Amino acid sequence: MKTMLNIAICDDEKSTRDYIKSLILSQKISCDVKEYISGKDLSKSKIKHDIIFLDIEMDNLDGITTAKKIRNNENEFCRSILIFVTGFDRYVYEAFDVHAFHYLLKPIDNSKFIEVFKNAVLEYKKSNEKSNKYILIKIGTTYKKVFLKEIYYVESNRRKVILYTQNDTKEYYAKMDDVESQLGSTFFRCHRGYIVNMAYIMEYDTSSITLENGIKLIISQHKYNDFVKNYIRYLKTEVI
Repeated sequence: MKTMLNIAICDDEKSTRDYIKSLILSQKISCDVKEYISGKDLSKSKIKHDIIFLDIEMDNLDGITTAKKIRNNENEFCRSILIFVTGFDRYVYEAFDVHAFHYLLKPIDNSKFIEVFKNAVLEYKKSNEKSNKYILIKIGTTYKKVFLKEIYYVESNRRKVILYTQNDTKEYYAKMDDVESQLGSTFFRCHRGYIVNMAYIMEYDTSSITLENGIKLIISQHKYNDFVKNYIRYLKTEVI
């Protein structure tokens, strides 16, 4: 894991920004804290923030809209941890839509803030470890590292398997059963010839899965119920 966290505080009230920053720094965690006075400034930032404390009711661009803009520009495997800090509880359901990690009400309770912040740091560490997982494959005499987050799906091709990644394909000798055991819970074997990365699923029905890149994969009839259970479990546990 990288040694320093990038943290953003976005609030149009300086007193709130100062207070949140003081609570963060009191935890003696290695971090770089950036302050933003508007959602517009935050959404335009080129910095990848690991944790964001975000007010909701702000001029020009509200916090919910800002969060949606941030989410639209993020990779599934490296999302920022969003924590809303607001004086109103009526936005809590909208916060779910952008996969907020937590929802803190003003005035901020010190002990509650510290509890949420520590949990956010732990969640970041866990997420960061997952994004760096990889498998080692052998192509000819060369061993190559392939990060799991780059794999859309795997296809069997006689005695070989083909990894379809974000940038290319990689074909090598291996058994699908062995590859399946290497990939872990983010992947599901939807057919004897296919293993899908559930992070890239756009939609599905009883016979097929459509990925974000438009590729359709077959679901075996006897695999469908297990697939639905696993996909729902993935959505509950893997998505921030």
